Amino acid sequence: MREEYSRVAEAGLIVQIDAPEMCIDRNLSEFCDKPIEEFRKRQMLWVEALNYALAGVPEEHVRFHVCWGNLEGPHTRDVPLREIIDIVLKVKAAA
Repeated sequence: MREEYSRVAEAGLIVQIDAPEMCIDRNLSEFCDKPIEEFRKRQMLWVEALNYALAGVPEEHVRFHVCWGNLEGPHTRDVPLREIIDIVLKVKAAA
């Protein structure tokens, strides 16, 4: 994706990365019954790969979107933002 992201930014557009999995995978995947640290390790790997793909793209041309999805029902098992915010903020994005 590195080439694609670079070309989008070179065209003067914003690269928007939509990453709901940064939040919802904690309770909707193989991580729901595992310690938070295992989920955080997976997130770090994902962020490292994303930052590699964004290399050379100015941060002001990148917007990073995370969310807890539109689950029909109460969000009683969502991962708290305080448990992942440090990793989310490692993404090379201005917004």
